[in-house]
Amino acid sequence: MKKIIILCAIALSTQFTFAQSPEFKADALAYVKSTGIEAQIQQMKQSIESYILSENKEAFDMEFNAAIQTFMNDFAQLITENFSENDVKNAIEQYKSTNEFAGLPTVANEAEVNTKIQELQNKMLMDFQNIVMKYGDPQLFNQ
Repeated sequence: MKKIIILCAIALSTQFTFAQSPEFKADALAYVKSTGIEAQIQQMKQSIESYILSENKEAFDMEFNAAIQTFMNDFAQLITENFSENDVKNAIEQYKSTNEFAGLPTVANEAEVNTKIQELQNKMLMDFQNIVMKYGDPQLFNQ
């Protein structure tokens, strides 16, 4: 009987954790957007659009925007794995009240988190480079 009660408690706590996950993921994504990184990427995109062939513009936009969303979601996932939901909510509230970026608290594995962020950024830049090469004007790349 005691084992059944413990199993039920574990099952309920697991359900509760999963029920919170979509909200936490949404909060983490909102936090990532508050950093302004998406606007910076869009500016970068505008600066390289002149390299894209006009007949490839629509496909380029779709693939580039999908790569941006993948990066944003991966960054949000990194946030959910390394920071508490409360920390993220507090940072979002601070951003909303001041309209200025609010950092998250330092974590014990900060060096590891920074390495993972750097890896995400490097992957994103490689993805962008591949997309530009795929849809860009080869004559412009040879100059």
